[in-house]
Amino acid sequence: MAQDDGPFDPASIDEQLAQCAHDNARMYNQPSDVPDRSLVQDLQRLYQPQAEAYKRTLERAWQRVEHSRQPADPSEDNESVVHLPAKDKRAQRRSFFAQQRLSMIAAIIVVCLLLGSVLAVFSSVQRVGIGSHQALPTATKGGHQRGTTLFTYHDPVSVYAVSWSPDGKRIATASNAVRVWDRATNRQLLTLVPQPANSFFVARWSPDGTRIAANTPVLEIWNATTGQRQVSCPDPFKLTSNTGRNVDKQHIPAVNGSSADENIDPVPVPGTIDWSADGRYIAQIYQNVEQPMVVVWNVTNCKVVAQYKSERNELPLDVAWSPDGKHIAFSVDRAVKVWDYATDKVVYTYHDPFETNIYRLAWSPDSKRIASASYGSNTVEVWDATTGSHAVIYRGHARPVFALAWSPDGSALASGSSVREGTTLTGEVRVWDAVTSQLMYLYQGHAHPVLAVGWSPDGKLIASSDGKLVDRSGKSSDGNVNVWSVA
Repeated sequence: MAQDDGPFDPASIDEQLAQCAHDNARMYNQPSDVPDRSLVQDLQRLYQPQAEAYKRTLERAWQRVEHSRQPADPSEDNESVVHLPAKDKRAQRRSFFAQQRLSMIAAIIVVCLLLGSVLAVFSSVQRVGIGSHQALPTATKGGHQRGTTLFTYHDPVSVYAVSWSPDGKRIATASNAVRVWDRATNRQLLTLVPQPANSFFVARWSPDGTRIAANTPVLEIWNATTGQRQVSCPDPFKLTSNTGRNVDKQHIPAVNGSSADENIDPVPVPGTIDWSADGRYIAQIYQNVEQPMVVVWNVTNCKVVAQYKSERNELPLDVAWSPDGKHIAFSVDRAVKVWDYATDKVVYTYHDPFETNIYRLAWSPDSKRIASASYGSNTVEVWDATTGSHAVIYRGHARPVFALAWSPDGSALASGSSVREGTTLTGEVRVWDAVTSQLMYLYQGHAHPVLAVGWSPDGKLIASSDGKLVDRSGKSSDGNVNVWSVA
């Protein structure tokens, strides 16, 4: 039977019945194979929004069914009744069974029409869902649907970082303080206040789960259980320059996006930090306009073991240590540099093809690829970490990408951005298939732009944070951290 996404034409039912009977005469050979009329009625109710388009089709089809099932009425013409021999009676029964099969097939056609239409609408909804950025929830074994928000942590200011403990039991968030949450009870366990207080920094959990570090903008480290401050490293500029001065908020310049988008204002981005895989060192972005640099600290004694000094017009934005511990990647001057800190050599420089600043980057768990977020182009790019080859561009965000995170198994990539709705910006997180580069899911549970994302160690949950972007005066709004199901 011909497939068509449009309404079925009742006038063609005779032709369709005959064709189906011819093609499927041997499909059912039992007279008891009579279709259940209630099934068709149930399908009608299921497909109520399109019922009117099929009303005439159903009426005409069932007329054919009823007509084919009714035996001749002997009272109409008794004189015309002929007593047939047994052989002819068998032929008559075969003819009756054929009529039964025809009636059954007719009903099946009606059911197929409805089912086919339902599937067509499902397919259409899926296509519309991707095109218009609407997510289709999928049930999971855990009882939650994909995208279900399990809990929301409220914060008085924008939240620029979320970090899961290695065992997945706690979450650390960074706003004007580091707050540690118990994932099972959703209770706040600790509040770690940097000295001096700052509302523009990030925090990261140590690989062994015993410590939490923050770039405030000086490096501070706390005990993750007691909240006791263990380390407070000095201003690295003082250690590397005779004329250094302390960095503060007004020394952090705004970063311009693409000049082609007049709606994108210059946005300041806090410098980030990252632990080495063995937990012995921390790489820190130091955003002092006098001497921006990437610093590698020995966390036990606050000694600078390596540093990469940028030019004054090359402001570093993000830093990430490769999981195998061999390289440090950092974004600077519309590029990502892959740095061998032990030999102080840049082994590869990836230049953004759109010539815009790269706000965020992330290593794949196997240390072979890097994902980078191109600010002005609203894209995510994935490429070979040491050659730049096999580059793939993920498109779909309508505005700059501020957050990136790989799933623990490297099969997926999450990116956080914003969507303009009238005069306001709401947040979204896109989850991409890292193998096919296809969009797997779209989460739209944030009232403000998404600033950070983080996968739980088991890969089943994502924590994403939001907040209004810090304006030129340094003021910020409240923010939220949503924990939601992704698998």
